[in-house]
Amino acid sequence: MSARPDYDSLSGRLRGLLIALMDVLTPSELSEVDEFLDHAEFGEALRSLAWIISEEAKTISASHFAEIQQLALDMRMAAELPPDLVNNVEGSEPGGGDPL
Repeated sequence: MSARPDYDSLSGRLRGLLIALMDVLTPSELSEVDEFLDHAEFGEALRSLAWIISEEAKTISASHFAEIQQLALDMRMAAELPPDLVNNVEGSEPGGGDPL
């Protein structure tokens, strides 16, 4: 049986991802996600980050996409992310790839 990641691990992974995406997100987008992290609302932080990337047509690396996917799986919330998030990966074609 695998345990859910602890809060410190989730916080660190999410903050690391947010730092890595500083060049992709606007200051207000960063602030929105960071606010959720400050209140230990990790699911909301990840959900918001993924939807910002999708709705604002942000381009992310395959490694950032993989980390979002893994966090969503670890937090048991993969179904809550945008189904077309894979289309925001560098080099992907719209409609291509298999979302979570």
